[in-house]
Amino acid sequence: MRWFWIDCFTEFVSRTRATAIKNVTLSEPHVVDYVPSFSQLSQSLVVEGIAQTGGLLVGQAKNFEARVVLAKLAKARFLRPALPGETLTYNVSIQSLQPDGAIVSGKSHIGDELQAEIDIMFACLDDRFQGVELFEPAAFLRLLRSMKIFEVGVNEDGSKIEVPPHLLEAEQQSFPPTPAHTKKKANENNRIIRTLKCPPMNTHLETDGWPIFNSSLRLLFPLVNRNNEGLRCDAEL
Repeated sequence: MRWFWIDCFTEFVSRTRATAIKNVTLSEPHVVDYVPSFSQLSQSLVVEGIAQTGGLLVGQAKNFEARVVLAKLAKARFLRPALPGETLTYNVSIQSLQPDGAIVSGKSHIGDELQAEIDIMFACLDDRFQGVELFEPAAFLRLLRSMKIFEVGVNEDGSKIEVPPHLLEAEQQSFPPTPAHTKKKANENNRIIRTLKCPPMNTHLETDGWPIFNSSLRLLFPLVNRNNEGLRCDAEL
């Protein structure tokens, strides 16, 4: 998986605007090592963070089917460095959205203080780049979920944005098939099967196939309860 320079989205309005945050910490080597004795997040990574915020906004407008890439940095103005302990808030808005690309304007704030402002042009790869995939679809969907796009994201009319069917299908196909023996008696073949009652899931996890991991268990039924009443899953110890 490629590096990502935003932590999560706090606002996402399809085809219009988005807000994401990035926390700057001393636990990041690129912050400590960029300028010895003066730790900071480099300007290039601020550009990358704003570009990723805008790129995902453009990508969602195209149902995450177009291969959106940064084509040109039209303007970049920095007013102060981003220091450890500070939180950058990236605000981006789509100025123009076309079939072959988009123009996005972005600003970075630290609290109420303007830290940077950037204008970016994006392009959509055409048929000359057939077979070039920027992301593995199932892993990409997991990334989008972790960034809370489908939790905070809404359409222009205020309705919740939906996970594209092609990404859902890829996610479901990425899971191994459910073993046929999981419903057998607990003591059959020296297996110990127990039923776990997991805590309720957040409302944005309303689709089958959400991956759940536990270091001590191998989950045999990684499926989310659509009624959001808490997941019941058979697990093999």
